[in-house]
Amino acid sequence: MIQWLFSVRVLVVGLVFTWGIAQGQQRPAGTEEGRTPLVAFLIGEGEYEALHTMPLLAGELETHYGMRTALVFDQRMQESAAATAGEREHDLEGIEVLREADLAVLFLHARTLPEEQAKILQEYVDAGKPVVGFRSSLDCFRYTSDDALAGWNQFPQRVFGARHPDDYGQESSTDVLVNADEAGHPILQGLPGSFHVRSWLYQVVPDIAPSAVVLLNGKSVGAGKEEEAGRAVNPVAWTFTTPAEGRVFFTTLGHQEDFESEPVRRLVINGIHWALGLAPPTVVETAVAPPAFSLHDGDRVLFVGNTLVERDNHFGYLETILTSSFPQCRSVFRNLGWSGDTVDLQPRPLGFGDLETQVRNQSPTVLFLSYGLNESYEGPARAEEFVAGYMALLDKLAPICPRIILLGPIPHEAAASPSGEAANQNENLRLYSEAIAAMAARRGCGFVDLFSALGAGRGDFPAPLTDNGIHLNNEGYQQAARAIAQALGVASASWKCDITLGNAGGEQPLSLEMQGLTLERLEWGPPGLRFRARAETLPWIHEDGNGGVQGLSARVLAVAGLAPGQYTLKVDGEAVATASAAEWAAGRAIDGDAD
Repeated sequence: MIQWLFSVRVLVVGLVFTWGIAQGQQRPAGTEEGRTPLVAFLIGEGEYEALHTMPLLAGELETHYGMRTALVFDQRMQESAAATAGEREHDLEGIEVLREADLAVLFLHARTLPEEQAKILQEYVDAGKPVVGFRSSLDCFRYTSDDALAGWNQFPQRVFGARHPDDYGQESSTDVLVNADEAGHPILQGLPGSFHVRSWLYQVVPDIAPSAVVLLNGKSVGAGKEEEAGRAVNPVAWTFTTPAEGRVFFTTLGHQEDFESEPVRRLVINGIHWALGLAPPTVVETAVAPPAFSLHDGDRVLFVGNTLVERDNHFGYLETILTSSFPQCRSVFRNLGWSGDTVDLQPRPLGFGDLETQVRNQSPTVLFLSYGLNESYEGPARAEEFVAGYMALLDKLAPICPRIILLGPIPHEAAASPSGEAANQNENLRLYSEAIAAMAARRGCGFVDLFSALGAGRGDFPAPLTDNGIHLNNEGYQQAARAIAQALGVASASWKCDITLGNAGGEQPLSLEMQGLTLERLEWGPPGLRFRARAETLPWIHEDGNGGVQGLSARVLAVAGLAPGQYTLKVDGEAVATASAAEWAAGRAIDGDAD
């Protein structure tokens, strides 16, 4: 079974991490020995949510199949072709990555690229490198007939072996059948003989090239432009060879709902492997829990949203946790929170610039968004409108920063709520939080359920978390920071040291195992055991508002092999713990400032 991993470790073009090729896979054709294949995605269409499905596919390739990926987004997703010759409406900024890519994956529609960008794509194709294409890429360029680049309108026929003249209507869907003559093709490995998809059928017959090898055919079903009985069978997946002998796999599938189908996911993974000259995986990895959140050196973390975000400027607990948890990273944090903002209304002074411009100017690599509390006052009747507005906002921001974490709204505290109707409003907040969670899953974004974490999940903590029922106080921001870090899988900076003693004279070996610590010095002799170790990350702390600080990270020292008796641990000459030999063998929590 193939299930896609909703992973945020997807890379914007130019920032590519290296992953090893999965065990048992051969080197892709045309790549250097030991070189990990780089798959470049060119994304520019506004109908099928490629903005969301392609990053998920890229994450799957990295996580399960040992590939590198780069995402190149059109800076203008709208599908408006130039009305005048020479006008260039679109911009695949970063397309230069094709010069080092091993595979190009295209999900484009009606683009008019600048000539220099079109030239880079042409150089890639002329080099005989492989191409994978999705659905509307059969109409990927749409220059005016008198434009010097009008010849690019025939790109689909030259590279994909077909074009898109018509379809059977959006109300219809498609039954897919394996072409029995090609049932043994590697791309069809593991696919059932038939399955159903949401995509309405493209009519590529009779224009598909005779040399195309049809793997799957489709039959249009349901309501549509014509009577169902009169609709022709059309290919929905095939292979082709470019004039430069480059491998091509194309499918007219690609509706966002198609990727919920296991056969479609399998088809795509197999097609990409085949295009790279790799055998499709015989054992397909199933989805696992998303990897723990991590920061990388140079990351720019941006917080955007309503009052929750703006007031965080006065506290900074989340920034502190992330910085101390990833000390090797020189990360930068920026806050664009603005009180009263909603997903579709962000009033600013004249000349200040809109939110999209402000976000773009910060060049974020990680983006936290917080909306929903203000909108929740509109109640259930406006929840659908809220989701639509949030989706539209994400459509604008995801091309700037695909690595996005959505924060759910916090609950109202009954004791301090200004409205006196906290219970009713919490029902609205719960509804909006659940809507954000569902949207995050659909978009492949991270999600943190602050409504539960600071409500039912807060336990018996007695102190109020807000000043007035809706705005977090010092304690509230500490609790929220820990809840966010824990939800993202950030470790709590704990350490453990297990020591097994031998004879002090060295007649027996000394065993020392450390987790979360780095050993810097060890002395073992008649005076006793002395060692110096450095914690790899700083501990999480709790500040009580009166200057008191308490460590929250577990720190355990276990020493086995001691003779019966009482033993004292000293840190920098100061006694911090005394216990019996049996207690030390079991492990003793180390409190205080033993770092």
